Formats: sequence, structure tokens, C-alpha cells
Amino acid sequence: MTSKPVGKPKSANFEITIRPMRKSDLPFVHNGVCETNWQDIPSTLKKYAKRDECDKRIIEEFNAFLKTRNYKFKVFVAIHHKTPVGFISFGELKNHITGLPGGSLLDFWVEPEYRKLGIGTKLFNYAAEKLLERGYTHWGVMVSPSNKASLHLLEKRGFSKGYLSMYRELD
Repeated sequence: MTSKPVGKPKSANFEITIRPMRKSDLPFVHNGVCETNWQDIPSTLKKYAKRDECDKRIIEEFNAFLKTRNYKFKVFVAIHHKTPVGFISFGELKNHITGLPGGSLLDFWVEPEYRKLGIGTKLFNYAAEKLLERGYTHWGVMVSPSNKASLHLLEKRGFSKGYLSMYRELD
């Protein structure tokens, strides 16, 4: 069980540590993964989905990724006063058209009480640095067009729009 943050810091100049995820971080990371993935489900599909079933599937998929070595799946957690406040996960995916390997931002989440304090920027910069160290020249991410906050953050970080998935109900 993770502890809840003890109130929002008053300044963006507070210290955080970014480290690899530990087993004790799993409940926090599972919660963030469920939140980010639920937000990204298109409304045309969400009305048919059950939140608890979706969360269970997401956690199972996430745990399976953690055990996959060839995927190079990594999760890093931002810690403030021994408490997880955010995380970023990334790995490698080949571009399905060019076949070129690239970094892939898989999940990203900051505890709501700690948003707009620079934690996301620190996590992004950390992930980009790690991907550069591994020789990647680019990275990508899949995000729902309805997730305006994520789109804004990604565009601010230099990401540009690429592929778009579209959904429609069948009559």
C-alpha cells in the first residue's frame, strides 16, 4: 500500500529523486496506469466498458510487460520525501512502416496533487536522456485525441501528431 502525498509543495523548486520502480511502488504505478488508460478510452467505447474489468486487464498487461526482457520495458518513479509522486515508463517499439527501432513512451502519470510543479518535465527529460544513452534517435507515444492535457504536454515537449485511430458505433 502506498502512502498518499502529504500536501502539495508550495514551489516547483522542491527536490525529487527519479529511480527505477521497486516492487513497493507497484500499487502506486498500477493506479496511475489504470487512470491514464481509462482516460484514453474513446467515449464511444467507454460506455460499453466496465471500469473494474478494464483496470484488471490493464494491470495484467502491465505486469506481463514487466516480465518481457526483449521489450526493454522500463519504469522510473519520481520520489518526493520517500513518497511516489509520478512515474514514466518507456521501452522500444519498431516503426511498423520503416522498421526502425525507436523509443516508446508507454505510460506517464503524476499524482494530481503534484501536477504543474515540473515533475512531468523532469520525468520526460530523464526518459529522453536514457533513450539517447541507448542510441535511439526518436521516440513516440500513443495518446487519445480527447486527452487534451496529455496532448498539450506532448506538443510542449516537441512531439508532433502522427497516426490517428478512429472509432464509430455500428448501427
